[in-house]
Amino acid sequence: MNIALFGYGRMGHEIERLADEAGHRIVATFDPAAPGASFTEATAERLSGADVCADFSRAAAVLSNIRAACEARKPIVVGTTAWEADLPAARELVQAAGIGLIHAPNFAIGVQTMFHVVAQCARTLDGLMEPDAAVFETHHRGKADSPSGTAKRLARILLDNLRRKNTLITDPVQRPMAPNEIHVVSQRLGADPGTHTITFDLGDETIEIRHAARSRAIFARGALKAAEWVLHRNGVFEFADMILSK
Repeated sequence: MNIALFGYGRMGHEIERLADEAGHRIVATFDPAAPGASFTEATAERLSGADVCADFSRAAAVLSNIRAACEARKPIVVGTTAWEADLPAARELVQAAGIGLIHAPNFAIGVQTMFHVVAQCARTLDGLMEPDAAVFETHHRGKADSPSGTAKRLARILLDNLRRKNTLITDPVQRPMAPNEIHVVSQRLGADPGTHTITFDLGDETIEIRHAARSRAIFARGALKAAEWVLHRNGVFEFADMILSK
């Protein structure tokens, strides 16, 4: 595949490294600030040599990048987080262009598996008792958003599967937690690529489900697999759609 990259930071460089190893080619990089990027802005003409695009840029840039991909009729993988408010507009662009878009807050295969495990555990416990639950995540100190997109997805899974839970709390708490609340705790530290832990408290016992990323390579490999999968598809997909299609 020929790949165009939106965002030429750490993830962009990791995708470039693994794409080369897999026999793919990065034909253009777009970043308004990163040294070494091919261009600061994307246009349909500049995307003409790509088969597929991958976006690991900034939330504010995602919709314009999707628009450029649609104008060029190039499918796109979106791994940037905190852009979900623009998803309805992105759907309209993708439908009109007749291309494919696949997105996820996390392209690690293990994290996708964690989503399924957490949902099943929550449903099972909810049918037997009234469990309490919380989300804890750690990322490197340079991460722009908090909580992480993965933490928010995990929290949403808990809300969807625990009947008495309907409210997320992401700020520091200096009061008792209400029974309907789920606390999402974020920590920014060092160079951690991402660690997510779900805790179920059952009173006399505790269940923890934890995923720790040891390298950004896991996200890049997943994004490349997603690019191969979406190449000849039309519509908007989540990474889970690809996983479940296997």
